[in-house]
Amino acid sequence: MHVNAIFTQHKLEHSKLGIRLTLLAVVFLTIVATEVSNAKGEIPPIVSDTTWTYSELKPQDAAPADGPSIAFAQHSKRIFFSTAVRTITVFDSETGDVVDTIKLELMMNSVSPQPKRVYCNIDGTRLLAMWLQRDTMHWGLFSYPEKQLLREFPFDIGSPLWRDIHFAISPSGRYVVGPWERDPTRNYGLYDLERDTVYQLAADGYEIVLNTTFDFDDDETALAYWEARIDRGGSRVGVLHLNDSSRTRTYFEGTYSSPLLSGDGRRIAVSSTTGSSGSYVPGITVLDVATKEVVWTLRGSMKSIQDEYLDLNFCSLSYDGSKIFVNRHDTAMPTEFHTGLIYRIPDTIPFARTLPRTFGPYANKRGMTIISSDLAQGFVAPNYRVAQELPQFVKTMFAGRFDFSATEVASNVSLEQAQLLYPNPSSGTVHVPWSEDTETVEWVLFEQSGKTLRDGQSTVVGGEILIAFEPVLQRGSYQLRLTSKGGRSSLLFTVVIQ
Repeated sequence: MHVNAIFTQHKLEHSKLGIRLTLLAVVFLTIVATEVSNAKGEIPPIVSDTTWTYSELKPQDAAPADGPSIAFAQHSKRIFFSTAVRTITVFDSETGDVVDTIKLELMMNSVSPQPKRVYCNIDGTRLLAMWLQRDTMHWGLFSYPEKQLLREFPFDIGSPLWRDIHFAISPSGRYVVGPWERDPTRNYGLYDLERDTVYQLAADGYEIVLNTTFDFDDDETALAYWEARIDRGGSRVGVLHLNDSSRTRTYFEGTYSSPLLSGDGRRIAVSSTTGSSGSYVPGITVLDVATKEVVWTLRGSMKSIQDEYLDLNFCSLSYDGSKIFVNRHDTAMPTEFHTGLIYRIPDTIPFARTLPRTFGPYANKRGMTIISSDLAQGFVAPNYRVAQELPQFVKTMFAGRFDFSATEVASNVSLEQAQLLYPNPSSGTVHVPWSEDTETVEWVLFEQSGKTLRDGQSTVVGGEILIAFEPVLQRGSYQLRLTSKGGRSSLLFTVVIQ
């Protein structure tokens, strides 16, 4: 089981998860153009594909404005999706089918509870939910599939302060973290449901920072959190060691916040922002828990307040902390990079990327994204109001998969080259912009071995060439060479047929 993190304005939202799913192979993009001399850097291959989409575009079926609104149960392969009304919708994580609906008002025999956030343990037998009832926030633990309220915790607070309060549930469901009593700042508690005890989380002289998140490792040996000094300023990230009877802690001092543990608990990712207001610069740092040494840091840039929401606002560590998924919408980067990027720690050059605007900036509105600890699959529930601004990306929820075997093929793709041929992968038809003043272009498609499969001529229309490979080719990678009439220009591409 693993936690994912949302970095947004010094804040990190998360949903705990663990995923081991059988994945299908995914196609990827590799383009090589031989005669572009003004290349500017390299583009790593795309390693993601969408597996299913659930589209219900009615506002009442959309996710709430603040997340996390989705939780994943590994063993039962269920997605729990908190809608903006009175229900939690349950999906089959492999097919996207709706398999159940949880109505809080029936479980509590109460009127008009509105679920706002949902968390689950590894097998989906325990759900931790927050809901509003008559503008007052409540939270409690439920059993599933029995749909019984097991415990409502002693805390309530009025709107809109509930937006700053987050929770956590451990992989087995033994521990939950949330407000303790009625103080929304200092009294966050670690509830041990097995022993029926509660442990005050913040150290003496400190308080839990509002909008922090909490993260367990997979074996429930550690809990990460963010705390600040009371009335003195300054904050730090802490790790509480749960397998130690004396509850020892490890602290990480610095401009760190919003922690995320790797599944094995050996590494921790933190928001490492600098500055404030207009000088705010987003960043993510990964540290070794045992030695406190920094093993990886990535800095973004912010040239407007909007960039603060989009650049480096999401990350997910692999189980062993050797790889990290980071959302990038850095204004210092070309448009092609405005997407999710995957890095091998300690490298700061990405080796893979996701489909643009799926696991990218427009999907990460405060806790709406989950990516598995093996970085193999993810789920996104975009905020409806954000989707209205970008109607071409309106989705209530979609699932994607990641295949890192694609990165075994070298890719030296310039940003300009990436715009030359599309779509790629293709079902058999491609477009190539062609600026040279010619009427026809000769093309040859051949296997990697050099065997010619198709050839022909295409007419340049409106500065573009359309090529249809008939009959339909089998799935795989092929070489496509285009030569202008007279042989003055020649381009070579790798085309992936899916």
